[in-house]
Amino acid sequence: MAVAQSQGRVGLDMTKWKRVSTVSKTFAVDPYLMWARDTAFQYSSDAGQAGAGFYSVIIECKVSAAALWAWANPRGPRAWIAIPFEYKSIRFDLGRATFCTAQIRRDKLEVLLKKNVAGFWHHVVRFELAANVSPNKIDPKTIPVPIIQSGRPAVVAGVIDIGIPFAHRDYRSRLPLPGRCTINRMLAMWDQSYGKLGGTASPTFGYGREWSESFVAPPLSTFTMSELLTGVSDVSSEERLYRSLSIDIADRSNSHGAAVLGEIAGTRSFAARKSLTDAAATTPILAVQLPRATIGYSARASLAVHILDGLRWMLSRIGTMDQLVVNVSLGTHAGPHDGSSILERAIDELIKLTSFKRPHVERLAVVLAAGNSREARSHAKFDLSTKAKSIQFRVLPDDITPSFIEIWLPLNADVTVALISPSNVASTANERNDSQVLENAAGHVLAAIYRPENIANGNGQMILVAIAPTVEGYAEHGIYKLVLTANRAVKNVHAWIERDNSMYDLNRPRGRQSYFVDEQYIPSGRDHKPPPATKSFIEREATLNSYATGKRTVVVGAFDASRGRVAIDSSAGPVRNSRGVLAPIAAGVSEESLWVEGQRVAGTRSGDVSRLRGTSIAAPKVARLLLNQRAAGNRAPTAREIVEALARASENAVSPHWEAKPGQNLAGYGRISVKRLA
Repeated sequence: MAVAQSQGRVGLDMTKWKRVSTVSKTFAVDPYLMWARDTAFQYSSDAGQAGAGFYSVIIECKVSAAALWAWANPRGPRAWIAIPFEYKSIRFDLGRATFCTAQIRRDKLEVLLKKNVAGFWHHVVRFELAANVSPNKIDPKTIPVPIIQSGRPAVVAGVIDIGIPFAHRDYRSRLPLPGRCTINRMLAMWDQSYGKLGGTASPTFGYGREWSESFVAPPLSTFTMSELLTGVSDVSSEERLYRSLSIDIADRSNSHGAAVLGEIAGTRSFAARKSLTDAAATTPILAVQLPRATIGYSARASLAVHILDGLRWMLSRIGTMDQLVVNVSLGTHAGPHDGSSILERAIDELIKLTSFKRPHVERLAVVLAAGNSREARSHAKFDLSTKAKSIQFRVLPDDITPSFIEIWLPLNADVTVALISPSNVASTANERNDSQVLENAAGHVLAAIYRPENIANGNGQMILVAIAPTVEGYAEHGIYKLVLTANRAVKNVHAWIERDNSMYDLNRPRGRQSYFVDEQYIPSGRDHKPPPATKSFIEREATLNSYATGKRTVVVGAFDASRGRVAIDSSAGPVRNSRGVLAPIAAGVSEESLWVEGQRVAGTRSGDVSRLRGTSIAAPKVARLLLNQRAAGNRAPTAREIVEALARASENAVSPHWEAKPGQNLAGYGRISVKRLA
């Protein structure tokens, strides 16, 4: 192999490309696991938690998650894998579920790239590596957790987010139970962070800490939500409680989770300056607080494990006749964008398996924010001929996290790819099942190209290009080039640059977002309507949140209520290579003023007001309408049908000063405004 060399960035270090250890052609391999292997997992864990730690994965099983759990029984000899007890569940027909999460010891993860350890691959179709690491294996317990029954079927609001103010006065109100007993609206909260600073480990998941009104018998009775909130009556006592539990929002007046929870289930609309008396204002609430480490590092399947665990946890806490509307307003950029990722398939399966049978009505609704990456220059689309095609992307200085680019090709495409660094160090042309890394003299991996024969991340071929952080002189910043050559023409090649700025969490440092570079691309400038980029390989379409292209989820974009125009950065469809799936389904309000960005929303403490914009705030508004529809007895078979009807009705009552109806790729069936529906 010809190796190109040049002067590196650290002193006179020389850099060189080399081929890396191959992986099995039989197994569906996650390229991000190959990157973790070659970089000694240094970007996959918090400081001090590396070594023989247990890493979280999301799995698709061949038979069922329950069968995999039985095979990997945590009391048995396979101590290198632990699966939460919940995935043994048969409630709601979930015994047939084929998706689960697990923690696998690092040394076995590396071996699984090549070998069928203890018959693992006999039970597994594919798995993806999540972002963080637990210093200790999860401890699934078999404690039966009774379900709180309110005496009649209920519609429950669910929120999976960060910075959830569970002691806020809006959620301390009481719900009646039979026998004149009462419980809090906040039925339970699960803080998925791995530390144990108060609360109890989730009985069926074995990590994080949980407070639940379901804990009514010793030894868990002291961890009920009512016990936790005893004595909390004002802002000062709320703050003291958060501080005693080391909850991040103790010193902050705003958080992403506070805003989202306020929109789906709060008792006041700060945007409309009025109290709310709808069903959502009194509905029971289940909340999942995502791990801080996961939110701070947004690449690859970072959220997948914890979102799936969160949904399963919520389903384990509702009654057999209850319905659940869950909002998730966080997401990433890269992925197959055709509904074939493990998390998207898992959510679709959960919605299907938990549906009422007679009549057929979905019990679970999942509302997702479309994303705010339409203007991020993170998506490329182009055709390949037999002539070399070069595309460029910029990696910024002082980036503390790796940058990733995923190139998605048809399964039968015959394409080679080479990477050229800013200092003109070029890899050889990589073919399928050929992977290379760029190292400096000190052995630091600066960049890599991974092309396993079979990939775990979705339908088609995926080429992963990884660039190490640019801090400490590891990787170069500047313009990188990808050179792709096809042996026969290929249509509709897509590439996405993964999200690199951390999700909404000001307590963690953020990466710097890489982006594609093309002289033909026309920036929006001050014109609200982005010009078409027909001559550029950079596209504003197909920029949806990585988890927002499934068949059964409700995906929501954002628009400005004052003019009716779609937010300039609201991510757009269509779904890649998938006809008949519309995303987004609708657009919700995210702006209220011509002069001030965003909308007034709830803060972390009772009475606090903050501002937030984007699809993160539009999605829970639509989730609230959906929750109210279900509470009012709307028996439409699917959540999508309800939201479609709301969007059409709102669009038909359009305000005269609104702009013309946007295209389906931006607003689905229409813009949803509560005023238009009133």
